[in-house]
Amino acid sequence: MGNLIYSASPLTAFSGGILVIGLLFLLGVVGIFWAIFNRKERPITRGVMGCAAVFLLLVGAGSVAAMLMQWQSGSRSASVRVEEKKVVESNCNNGGTCTSYLLETVAGTKYYDFTVPQKAFDKVDVEACYKFTYYPSKSLLGEYLQEQDISEFYESASTITRIETVNCR
Repeated sequence: MGNLIYSASPLTAFSGGILVIGLLFLLGVVGIFWAIFNRKERPITRGVMGCAAVFLLLVGAGSVAAMLMQWQSGSRSASVRVEEKKVVESNCNNGGTCTSYLLETVAGTKYYDFTVPQKAFDKVDVEACYKFTYYPSKSLLGEYLQEQDISEFYESASTITRIETVNCR
């Protein structure tokens, strides 16, 4: 057993997705009620709002299915060496920038990208070895749409439940 760098329960690890799904369902339900009961608006406006609300509910249902697939696949562990640490800034939906903390790692011939919380990112060193326990990312139609399976060479995960230091082999 190595030194513990980061630990989270599965509920905590999935909490961001759960929050987004809850927001999607809330907006969908509010939109449907607004479309049905707001008689002052023109019918075309109410129809568009109703369609948008149904779309949000469908996206929420798809997100629930994807999250359940990811959770039911179970957690995996990988002992890896950190090759590089990156702070990635990207555009957010609100017009600002979002910051992600990415660890590029390798274990033999397989590469892993782990998106971790900032407190874990600060504790991890480059060229050191760690054991990651994570839930691998799953997409609803990924197996059917992807021509070849690249999972034997590369894997990406952002639902991390445990990081501990281990000795490099």
